[in-house]
This record gives sequence, C-alpha cells and structure tokens, in this order.
Amino acid sequence: MLSKRLERPIVVGVDVKQQAALRYALDEAKSQGCGVRVVHAYSLSATGPALLSGEMMDAAAESAYQILDAAREFVESQKVKVPVEYVVEFGSATQTLENESISARSLVLGPENASWYERILAGEVGSWLATRAQCPVIVVPDHWS
Repeated sequence: MLSKRLERPIVVGVDVKQQAALRYALDEAKSQGCGVRVVHAYSLSATGPALLSGEMMDAAAESAYQILDAAREFVESQKVKVPVEYVVEFGSATQTLENESISARSLVLGPENASWYERILAGEVGSWLATRAQCPVIVVPDHWS
C-alpha cells in the first residue's frame, strides 16, 4: 500500500464479487499509466447509532475489511504492475464514491447486488453517481472480460 494518496487514480468501488470491475480498472490504469484506488464503503442499518452496540460496529467493520482483503487477493492474482491503494470508509457508498470522484480519473463500479427493497430506500449507487460524480462513471457487467 502506498503511504500517500495516488494522484488522479481510477477509483473502483467494490462490494462482494466485483472482480470484473477490478479487472477493468486494472486494465485501464495500465493503459493510462496511472494507479487504482480500491474503495469499499460500509454503513449500518437504519436503526440509528444509539441502538447499535460496539459489537455490531466491530462486526460491520470486520466484514468491510474482509471484502477489501478479497479484492486485494484478486488484484494481486492479476499480476498487473500498477500502483494500487486500498481504502475502507464508514459511510454511505454513494456519498463516499461521490467524494472520491472529485480527484478521480474515472469511477468504476460493478453491478449492484441490492434487493428491490434496498434500491427503493437507497437508490442505485450507479444511477446516483452517474448524475452526480465529478468524473466519468463506468458500470462493468459481472461477466466482462
């Protein structure tokens, strides 16, 4: 991991099984001569912080780091020689990635695995970012190669 933030990287937002998005971001970074910033944002349910225990917060953070570790393992298996930075943020995916878009070359996402109920309540991350991000947004299908 790099000690300072990459300059104008391709940012890839990851969740569970976002390998196609990671592969696309690595290929683009190689062709553009830049780095990749792998970002995972996590939050807790709508119950509110007052009702959440420290154990619930710890479990959510642990799950987030497991997702990022899986992304790191996949990236390392690809043997692409570009600088890669890994970040876990507490907060909504939409707000975190919108903030990331300010200094990104592009924002790469995989398809969402949200239920219809979650999409009604929170909106789709890709749709939200397509209208608000400060850089191009690319949504990569699961089976892209």
